Amino acid sequence: MACDPDWTSRIVQLHPIGYFDHITSNLVVDNVYYTPGYDELLFDGSSIIVNKDDGALIDLIESKAANVIGSSTLVLTSDAHVIIGQQGSLSDNSQGMLIPSGSGSVSLNDSFYAETFADIVAGAAQREYFEEAAVPGAQDYLRKTKSTGVFRTPDSVTVPVPIATRPIAYMRDLTRAGLPDYFNLSYTQLTAEQAIGKQALRSEKGLQTGMRAERLQPDEDLAQCVDRVVKNHRAEGGAVSMQMEMTRHALLQMRERGVLGEFVSHLQRATA
Repeated sequence: MACDPDWTSRIVQLHPIGYFDHITSNLVVDNVYYTPGYDELLFDGSSIIVNKDDGALIDLIESKAANVIGSSTLVLTSDAHVIIGQQGSLSDNSQGMLIPSGSGSVSLNDSFYAETFADIVAGAAQREYFEEAAVPGAQDYLRKTKSTGVFRTPDSVTVPVPIATRPIAYMRDLTRAGLPDYFNLSYTQLTAEQAIGKQALRSEKGLQTGMRAERLQPDEDLAQCVDRVVKNHRAEGGAVSMQMEMTRHALLQMRERGVLGEFVSHLQRATA
């Protein structure tokens, strides 16, 4: 991503990156590099993220980092369950932490099946959910979305399950050189049993330790359910990923503003 979001503009600037650009920029922010013997400082990783003059976070349009776009989603099922996962030992980030239903990086392929930028980040989060939860029937869809064919259009691939996803929050991850991260909410007509596959995809083994469905209690809404799950997990000594924490925070804010119920209803209508 090559610019910070501008709510007055319909244009989002993006830029191409190489395979190792992410590793050699966003992931070195906490490192300092010296000559042998530590005689001379060669490079301070924090310079990628912080303006030396005022100590402020550098805008994306001025950043020299790759700034791969992150996207995650929390899935609500038709029988009032929230799909939640836990990161595995092979994950680059958030090892062992509570995570949303799906999270990862937006790829160029995600743009071929979207009409707007919001569709791109939402579609990427859905794709990650299909992969991480091994959603039954989604394998063919995942294969097609990774295709390098030249006839890719928004209507050339059909989403395999009734699901609607929209962004609810945005932030920059300071632990990864301020890369842009989007957070989404999804509603699916699938039940909790249908929303999680029986066996993890081969590509996901070791990246997460399993998905589970958490039922909303009769006296709570979605935000209260997620808040309860996070607090209980922490009380048991567990850690929570930044994506899960930000999603919880966004849902509680939506509840406080009185817009959460209508937002969920909008997603439900979109899958009808």
